[in-house]
Amino acid sequence: MSSLVHLPSGETFDYWWEEMRGRAGRKRFLLTKILEVIAYKASKNGCATSSKHQPKSVLELPPHILRNSVNQRSQAVVIIPAKCSTESQLALLQRCIDKLVQQSASIIVINDGSKVWSRLPEPVQVLTNAKSKGPAASRNQGLDVAVKNEADVILFTDSDCIPNSDWVSEAIAGLVENPYVHCLSGRTNSANTTWFDKYHEINGTLNGRCFKGTNILLYGPTCNLTITRHLAERFRFDESFPNAACEDIDFCFRLLQQGFRAIHRQSLVVNHDYQYRHGDWVSNAGRFMRQFRKYAQAESLLVAKFPNYYPYFGQTQEIGTYKNPGCLVLVNSNRRQ
Repeated sequence: MSSLVHLPSGETFDYWWEEMRGRAGRKRFLLTKILEVIAYKASKNGCATSSKHQPKSVLELPPHILRNSVNQRSQAVVIIPAKCSTESQLALLQRCIDKLVQQSASIIVINDGSKVWSRLPEPVQVLTNAKSKGPAASRNQGLDVAVKNEADVILFTDSDCIPNSDWVSEAIAGLVENPYVHCLSGRTNSANTTWFDKYHEINGTLNGRCFKGTNILLYGPTCNLTITRHLAERFRFDESFPNAACEDIDFCFRLLQQGFRAIHRQSLVVNHDYQYRHGDWVSNAGRFMRQFRKYAQAESLLVAKFPNYYPYFGQTQEIGTYKNPGCLVLVNSNRRQ
C-alpha cells in the first residue's frame, strides 16, 4: 500500500513528478496517481488523521536481541488463505499451489467460506471455514497449526500469487544469513503486463516500505512475508481488520514497536496477479480504484489504533522499480546493537 496519498495531494504529485523525471510514462503515471488519490479520498474513511508527534528514528529504537535459531534443515510451512467465489479464482489458487508443491515446505490452505472448491493435491492440508472469517483470522488459524507442528519458518502468500521456484529456500537463507532477524519480506512483481500492473511495480504497491537508507521495513505485505516460530508464538493478526488490507501493516508495526526488525530481501520474489485484462481500460480502472478504496478504509482503522503511524511512515520510502532499499541492517549476524 505504498501510496503517500495520506499527504496533501500537491505534495504527493510533486513527489512523484520528481521521482519520474526522465522516465518513460511520466505523465501517464501521474494521471494514474490521480485515480489512486481520488479513490482514496472518495472513501468515507479515507481521510484519517494522526498524531503530529515526531517519533525517534528506527535506528534509535533498541532492537530485541533474540537468535532466530533457523538453519538450512529448518521445517518451513506456507500459509495461504483462500476465498474462491469463481472458477477463475480457484484456478489461481491451484496455480499457486503448483508452484509450491515442489519446494521444501508443508502447505496449509484455509478455505475461508469459498463458494467454489475442489480437491487439492494430497500434501496440502486444508482447514475449512463454513463461513468466511476474513484473511486475518484465516492466517491465525494457519499459525496455530504451524506452531503446534513446531514449524521453524512460516511463510505467507495469497492465492493469486505465483512464488518463484526458490521462494522457500530464499526465505530460509535470508534468516540463516541474519540470525537476529525474525521477519522478511521481498519483491512482489506483477504477473501481467498491463499499464496498471506496471504502475503497481513503479509505485511499489505490494512491496512494503523501508526506512530510508536501510533495508529495514516499516511493513511487508502478507502476499510475500516470512516470520520465525518465535514471532508466531508471540504475535497474531488483528482480526478486527475485516479485509485483506492493512492487517499486515498492523502486524509488522507491532513487531517494530516490540523491538523486532523486518528486513527486505530483494531475491525473495512472488508475482502477484492483479487480474487486469489487456484492452479493457474501463474495467481495469474500476478494479484499480476499488483496491485503493479498500486500502483507505482499512488505513483509518490502522491510524485509529496507532496515531503515530504516519510520522513513522514519513521516515520511509517506497520499494519500486526505481527505488530500492539501502543495505544497512540494524540487527545482523555480525554485531548486536
